[in-house]
Amino acid sequence: MHTKKDIVTFQDIQVLVNSFYDKVQKDELLAPIFNNVIQNHWSEHLEKMYRFWETVLLDANTYFGAPFLPHANLPVRCSTNILSIG
Repeated sequence: MHTKKDIVTFQDIQVLVNSFYDKVQKDELLAPIFNNVIQNHWSEHLEKMYRFWETVLLDANTYFGAPFLPHANLPVRCSTNILSIG
């Protein structure tokens, strides 16, 4: 069994973000959506996600964007199904 630990460093955030997006990139439903939008800009996207979560979780104030706007027009609709990655 994996032991979970608190996220307390930037490196912890990188592990969280990288493991999440590794699963997204392998998911048959999510991978095409993300790959269509992000294309070959994964490193830039991951860096932005690191900064977003660093701001949220570590109060570091390193993200200065508007996260809702890029997601507002994605080709995704609500469903009663629960999505599980991994």
